[in-house]
Amino acid sequence: MQREGQLVITFIHTADLHLDSPFKGIKQLEPQLFDAIYQSTFASFRELVTQAISAEVDFFLISGDIYDEENQSVKAQAFLRDELGRLDR
Repeated sequence: MQREGQLVITFIHTADLHLDSPFKGIKQLEPQLFDAIYQSTFASFRELVTQAISAEVDFFLISGDIYDEENQSVKAQAFLRDELGRLDR
């Protein structure tokens, strides 16, 4: 992107997503609140991707852990693939 004759590079940086992370101490919450908290890592990443698309950033940088553990859920893997696919359009 050019701005006033200068080359401008725009990006979004996020880190330590911990998609589908098992939150500790929330099982005793009412089901609706539990679900909202459980889905929060997915919702926040989806919003970051939406903002990146909206702002037409030059690149999207993810550092740190994407998942919380070595064995991640199929749900988290499919979600990440789909969201990164939105960036590739």
